[in-house]
Amino acid sequence: MLISASRRTDIPACYPQWFLRRMREGFVLAPNPRNPRQLSRISLSKEEAEGIVFWTKNPLPLLPYLDELKDFGIPFGFQFTITPYDRDIEPNLPDKEALIKAFCGLSERLGPKKMVWRYDPVILSADWTVKRHLKAFSEMAKRLQGHTGRCVFSLMDWYRKLSPAGKALAEHGWTDEEIKDVAEGFSSIARDRGMALSACCEAPKFDRWDVTREACISEGFAEAVIGAPVCGRKDPGQRASCGCIQSADIGVYDSCTNGCLYCYANTSRQVILQNTANHHPDSPTLIGYPEPEATVVPRKLPSIKAAQMKFPFNNKE
Repeated sequence: MLISASRRTDIPACYPQWFLRRMREGFVLAPNPRNPRQLSRISLSKEEAEGIVFWTKNPLPLLPYLDELKDFGIPFGFQFTITPYDRDIEPNLPDKEALIKAFCGLSERLGPKKMVWRYDPVILSADWTVKRHLKAFSEMAKRLQGHTGRCVFSLMDWYRKLSPAGKALAEHGWTDEEIKDVAEGFSSIARDRGMALSACCEAPKFDRWDVTREACISEGFAEAVIGAPVCGRKDPGQRASCGCIQSADIGVYDSCTNGCLYCYANTSRQVILQNTANHHPDSPTLIGYPEPEATVVPRKLPSIKAAQMKFPFNNKE
């Protein structure tokens, strides 16, 4: 099975020590988001965990542990978000120069196929115009050229779980002309830098331009991460329009301290403060300790490895 660490919070940025302890102990207890007293016991042993996908805006706190992490024998890759926003939107992130250097360093250690750059979300506002985004995207793509073959982007949407500040960012609607300018411009820039530009849930909006519909955790990305052919089923825990293959997420909502205004995984600053104060690096759960009345159910997903090797039709490939 594939481990997702995590769509719900930034584990590399906020909880690297906890994660390494879970790796050493070989399992994690992940609460059901709808029923926190129902815990899934998810194995982190190399016999069951075939790969790990880290979702992060800041891997710097995890970097000192990379050698130990590699020693566990479970391959891993990154969905790494780097956007150009200032601290009025992303208040707790390091400067972008440090993040770009971290991306390039990870690519050199792991290989560019295990690195996906996420320019996500594209916020349209009086400050962040299409023209400004095109300039920022071009500058970042130039820096990341050769360190990834793929960029995922999405337009800022109105999520039910967005904070009031996040909803304010999403109030500016997108005209057809603005969508065209972003998709066409990003696509041209990415192509010139040797990157495929893709969108997951929003891909139908961009059918007229060179934007591929490829899931964030696609079979291709999973194959690059684990180094073997993959045949995974669609993840039933994601939106209907999401094409990602199934993975076991080990995170908890309302626990990320990056503070990004557009975040859909945080709903209340007060809840975040309560949760982070209740984090214990020695606990098998990310927040708090398992309650005595909690129900623990082993969760073992099917292997994502294909039963048979895939062979290209063209033997030159």
